[in-house]
Parts: sequence; C-alpha cells; structure tokens
Amino acid sequence: MPTPGLTDHRGKPVSTKDLGIEKARPGRRGARPWAHLGVATGMTPTKLAGIFKKADEGDALDLLTLAHEIERRDAHVRAQRRGSRR
Repeated sequence: MPTPGLTDHRGKPVSTKDLGIEKARPGRRGARPWAHLGVATGMTPTKLAGIFKKADEGDALDLLTLAHEIERRDAHVRAQRRGSRR
C-alpha cells in the first residue's frame, strides 16, 4: 500500500523543504535557447555564407532555424518536404 505524501518519479518520498531549493535554472544558451530570433529576415549572401560556415564548424542552430523558416513561409518547399517524408 503506497504511503500518502509527495513522491518523485521513482516513488521515493520527497521532503517539502527541498521544494524551495532551486536545483536547475534555464540558461541563455543550451540545446534549445528560449529566445532565438529568426534568421531569414534581412538575408544577404554574406549572412548566408556565415550561417553555412557556423554549421560547418558544428553550430547548426541558425541553419536549422533557416530551414524551418523557409519551410514555414514557402508552400512549394513545404509540399516537397511532405512528399519526401513518405
């Protein structure tokens, strides 16, 4: 029979005094930054080259964001992507 009270994901009891202690907090950089602005607005060849260079160096966030924005804005690209996923 389970005991009443608060438990964690493993079923172990959790002390309510521990709930006031911050264990982790959001950061400005991470796997998915909370405030990443779009990159397609004001695109120039120089800016695009910089995005490709960063992706080549291992930072693909701007390239993936650009691909998502293009897919969202362009109906033809969106239709082609849907067809390629099947």
